[in-house]
Order: sequence, then C-alpha cells, then structure tokens
Amino acid sequence: DTYGGGVHDLVIARNRVHHIGRNCTDTSNGRTGASLGAGTRRVILDGNLWHDIGRLAPGEQGCSPKTRYYQNHDHGIYVADADDITIINNVFYRFSRGWAIHRYHSRGTSSRGLLIANNTFTGPNPYRPGQVILATPTSDLRVENNIFHAPQAAALYFENARFPGGVVRHNMVHGGAIRVGRPRGVAFTRNTEDTDPKFAEGGVRPGADSPALDAGRSLPEVPHDADGIRRPQGSGYDLGAYERQ
Repeated sequence: DTYGGGVHDLVIARNRVHHIGRNCTDTSNGRTGASLGAGTRRVILDGNLWHDIGRLAPGEQGCSPKTRYYQNHDHGIYVADADDITIINNVFYRFSRGWAIHRYHSRGTSSRGLLIANNTFTGPNPYRPGQVILATPTSDLRVENNIFHAPQAAALYFENARFPGGVVRHNMVHGGAIRVGRPRGVAFTRNTEDTDPKFAEGGVRPGADSPALDAGRSLPEVPHDADGIRRPQGSGYDLGAYERQ
C-alpha cells in the first residue's frame, strides 16, 4: 500500500501474492494485493504470481454479506493516482472477485504511463466482464503481448473515458473479445480473438504448438520472462509471462 507516501522507483518482483482478504466483510474498502496511491511513480511489478484474492461470497464458509461489495471491490493490483507503472511477466489466476488489474483514480486526476505487457491472465471474473478494468482517464496506456485466457466476455473492460496515446496490440484472447466499452484515444492493432494459446498440459506456459510463440513485439521494457530467461528465444517475443526454454 503506497497511499500517502510519495513512493517512487520501486521494484516488486518474483513474489507469490495470494489469499488476500479471504474473510467475510461488508466493508467498501477493497482487499488488494498491491495498492498504488497518490504520488506513486516509477514502480515495476515483474514476474509475480497473483491468485485467490477477494472476500468470501454468500454461502462460502457460512458467509452472508448484506451488500454486493464482494462482487467487485477486491483486486490483484489497484492503480490509483500513480504514474509510470510497469506490470510485466505476471501470472493472474483464480480471481473470483474483482479484477486482476484495476485502474481507477481516487482524486479525480488522470494518470500517465501504464504499461501492461507480457502477462498471463486465466479464468473469469464471474460478476463483471474483463480481467483488467480501465475505469478512469489514463494517458500513454500500453497493453501489449498479453495472453487473456477464458475471461468473461472480454479481456479488457474500458469505461467510456479518454486514454490519450493509448495502444492495445499483439494480445491474444481465448474465449472472448479484446474489449468491451468505448474508450477514446486508443488504437487497437494486431490482437487475436477467440484463439487458444494451447498451454502445455496442466500449466500456463504455451506448448510447443502454441500460436503465442514468436507472436509478440520486441519491448525494451521486457528483456526477460518470469523465470529470468532472456527474450526472445525464437524469432520474436512469445506472448504471455513465459518465453520458450
């Protein structure tokens, strides 16, 4: 939680972040793995595993909430009034509450510089569309080289806001569209929808016959994968968190 601290130049890497907020509550305060607040800048989240985040739902371990906050208030990474945030090589799975990544302002201001690249998302948010929500104005947004597997309806949930200079490109979606919503200022190019990444059995790494191999752009911000393997290993970057070995 970086709220109020003016945190900058921070690297959060190679952690397993899981079972956050797994209790029964009606609080409107979100339960999140990482909350990047006002004044935060130049933070890199690299090669982390995020899973099983969110409060209990009705009937779960006897829980009986009085509100519906359990549906969409808890997230993996919450990006509020923060600039130059880089989210690369992460794996997100078993998110049955909220979104893996949520961009939303707390002071009504726009953020600048959000890179979401070479991550792997798998499994739906059962209560809302999207594995990533982009809910408030953000300039210089880049969503590139990601694998979105089995989202509800779409990979990205955009509110109808402005995203000057935004690009969404070279992403693969299996079981949905690339986005819902009507963002302004975003260019969508070279994204593939309804395409199976063909993960190796029992995992989230692309198999030998995966269309995700060599399908990405070269990105200087992502010189390695989640295991520290240099990118690329083939003729191009592999999509998702893992490069072929």
